[in-house]
Amino acid sequence: MSAVRLRNLTVHNYDKLDMELAYMYLKTGLNDFKLFVEAVDEVLRKWE
Repeated sequence: MSAVRLRNLTVHNYDKLDMELAYMYLKTGLNDFKLFVEAVDEVLRKWE
């Protein structure tokens, strides 16, 4: 599950959110955030 999908589920369907699935994602699926930070870092380094 992507970070965007998790966000959409929590914001728009919070009453139907499978907490076990959300917890599993939070433990294993944080790579989206790591990739985002790396991409931002790369852009900022080019501006230096």
